[in-house]
Amino acid sequence: MIKFKPLEISDKLKIDKFVKNSGSIGSEYPFATNFLWRNFYKLELAVDPNFYSLYSDRGNEYLFPLIDSNNNDYNNKLKDIIIKLKENATYRGIRLKIYGVTDYNKETLENIFPDMFEFKLIPGVADYIYNISDFVKLHGAKYKEKRRQINSFNKNYCDWEYKTLDKFMFDDCFKVNEEWYNNSQNYSSHGMLEHEYNMLKIALTYYKELDLFGRVILLDGVVIGFNIACKINDKVIDLIIEKSMTKYKEVYSILLQNFSKDLQNMGISYMNREEDMDIPNLRKSKMALHPYKILNKYEALMLNLS
Repeated sequence: MIKFKPLEISDKLKIDKFVKNSGSIGSEYPFATNFLWRNFYKLELAVDPNFYSLYSDRGNEYLFPLIDSNNNDYNNKLKDIIIKLKENATYRGIRLKIYGVTDYNKETLENIFPDMFEFKLIPGVADYIYNISDFVKLHGAKYKEKRRQINSFNKNYCDWEYKTLDKFMFDDCFKVNEEWYNNSQNYSSHGMLEHEYNMLKIALTYYKELDLFGRVILLDGVVIGFNIACKINDKVIDLIIEKSMTKYKEVYSILLQNFSKDLQNMGISYMNREEDMDIPNLRKSKMALHPYKILNKYEALMLNLS
């Protein structure tokens, strides 16, 4: 039977290879993202060189497994993996539940296991995918408010700076994070707010090892806003953390446009800004950025397997 183990830094190369070769752009797959959330979701990695999947002890569920999308006989190989996950679930005394199932994954499971899965669409975990060129240009009426915010900030603050995040700015980032945490009323369910607050320390501690990169906005030499991201593949990034001092809300727009210019110069085409967690204000703000694609996700619960 397949075994699982705690997620460790040493697993990064293996996972990065699977994610890149799979063509997946979901935020539940990048190693860096899962490493930062591993304690909250109690994540374990499947010990098998032929595929990549995680088990969440918090949700009693398995990440939809990745194998090379160009793999010959993909459906039969995926079927064997699902059966292995089913055996592990039975050992744990639970029914097999798979998360991160996209529309394409759902169709694949339905073809391989007809009438053996019950699918539930989970709106709060859908990823918002954006075309980076839209953020660079900010053209048209739909981005009028973003342009207004940028113009307003430029009018009020002429001495701001945009720079690459480095270790000398970490302390300032912690102060921004502290202010954000103390003023955040958007969500706090099941300790998620507290974990997101503490997650910055993990991100900055393993900043180099996780291949994270970010940018900051400084005013009078002090960081007032920052972001941190990782690559999903050569064309898509996952924006993991984005924070600003409450007083300077326009900083998000400044940061977004300048960061997008950098990404475009790096050859990156798309930005995954992750899910809205069913928080109305967060959903509103993500929709206001006009996503190129909303990547729907399902939970797949196995009904029976003979």
